[in-house]
Amino acid sequence: MLLLVTSRASSQDHPQMPDGFTYIGPGNVEGTDRLVMTSPTSAVLLSIVPDGREVRQGDLIATIDDTRLNSALTRQQTATKQAADTWKLASDQLKIARELAAIELEIAAETVRLAELDREQQLGENGTHDQLVARAKHDGQVARIERDLLTTYLKQLERSSSVDHENITESKVKLISVESALRQAEMELERLSGPARSHLQAELDLAVLRAKANKLKVTRDQQNLQRTSETNTLNRKNILETLTNKLKELEEQIAQCQIFAPNDGIIQYVEPGLAKGLPLRSKQILFAIVNTGTLSVTAIVDEGPLRRIEIGQPATIRFKTNPKVYQAYVKEVAPTIPGGRARNLASYAVTVELKPPHDEVRVGMRAYIGVELND
Repeated sequence: MLLLVTSRASSQDHPQMPDGFTYIGPGNVEGTDRLVMTSPTSAVLLSIVPDGREVRQGDLIATIDDTRLNSALTRQQTATKQAADTWKLASDQLKIARELAAIELEIAAETVRLAELDREQQLGENGTHDQLVARAKHDGQVARIERDLLTTYLKQLERSSSVDHENITESKVKLISVESALRQAEMELERLSGPARSHLQAELDLAVLRAKANKLKVTRDQQNLQRTSETNTLNRKNILETLTNKLKELEEQIAQCQIFAPNDGIIQYVEPGLAKGLPLRSKQILFAIVNTGTLSVTAIVDEGPLRRIEIGQPATIRFKTNPKVYQAYVKEVAPTIPGGRARNLASYAVTVELKPPHDEVRVGMRAYIGVELND
């Protein structure tokens, strides 16, 4: 950005221009670029370098009171630590919930497997039920054989010439016991072969279904619990990230309470009244640093000689207090405001930019411009 501090050429005394250069007017040396500095926060200004002070890159140029920010930083650090602890607790709870879910699902799946295995063991081929049926059949057959043998034996005893009453009585008692065992075996076989089997089948099927239903319920409950835990953990993480970002912002603001020059230049107050103790608003403009790396001078030239001036033409800069001649070139030619007229001629602002080296030249110095005019 070009900072134009202008002056109209006059007949006043000026340094002699080198051969081939025509004096076109005076002007003040200005920096061609200025960086505006603002307050990083609402606070009190503790110190600031004077207006017009030349500074070097890295120089401390202003200090802002960071007491309020430090208090806020302490609170933010506490809140951030609490959020970190809460997030860690939520993460641990989520891990436990996942482990518990895996265990409960494994138990539910094992319950289903055991129910199906019990059904298979009782009703499958050569299962417990078939074994009970086979045993009932076997007991019945044994009882029939024993009954038939005892019946035959009793008949033989009764036809014998010498009746053994004691042996007959004993055999009759055995026969009664054998017939009772036969009836029990037949009843057991009837029970196992009839509705009892259907009832057992229904009971075992129901046990399997209940185990499967419980597995589905455990799966659903654990999924809901995990979703709740995951949502809680994510919310805690988001809160922690938000607080952490706020903490970083406060740390950055505190770091910015010491304002250092980003480059070499001249301090130039933008608003009057800047002084120690002044309350500041956030983003309030404090001052500008005028870059002295590139310097320019602007003079007001009437329309007449302007016809012989073009951008890029060689120019020179001289000072009354310095005999040295500084090399420059025409940087810009721009019309001035309509009111800036003399002798009914339009006036133009001619800006020339100094070529390095120009270490002895300072912003604000009164300079005199010579241009190598075209024929």
